[in-house]
Amino acid sequence: MGYAPNQPLPEDAFSWLVEHLSRDGDTVVDIDSASGGAFVAAFKGGRNAVWISSASSEMQSKLKDTVGSIFASDSDESDKTITKD
Repeated sequence: MGYAPNQPLPEDAFSWLVEHLSRDGDTVVDIDSASGGAFVAAFKGGRNAVWISSASSEMQSKLKDTVGSIFASDSDESDKTITKD
């Protein structure tokens, strides 16, 4: 997996971690990661997720858009909502 130090892990690495280190119904907490990778992987994997970060508001907006697109592509699950500030 061509990982370079000081670079974000690839999305498939976060997906693997979430799948193998958490269970359905668990809440994955992604603390102060620049990419929010575990947070996004948790949502894609059907887990609950919390992202706590000091990242810039630009990064936060980008992550909200990413999560919004996950919910948009999963429109059958109408009980999931996301709000933008």
